[in-house]
Amino acid sequence: MTVIKAACRAVAVTTTATPLALAAQGALAAPALTTGNVNLRQGPGTSFPVITLIPAGSQVEVAFCRGQWCSETWQGQSGTLQ
Repeated sequence: MTVIKAACRAVAVTTTATPLALAAQGALAAPALTTGNVNLRQGPGTSFPVITLIPAGSQVEVAFCRGQWCSETWQGQSGTLQ
């Protein structure tokens, strides 16, 4: 498995796909681990309300990333992480 740093700084994506294959897809749809405690927010910005705090080392599902924000799901709750 290859560990690839995702666009958002709070997750590290672990996958068997090569970095080139992930780049060609233009989006990530992979499990990831949070690298620190992080707020799951209702939208892509710190002005959006916090849904919950995701503890460091938690597995999340990354749907896609735009800029520094990633759309993710954790324990059935969907939101964005930076």
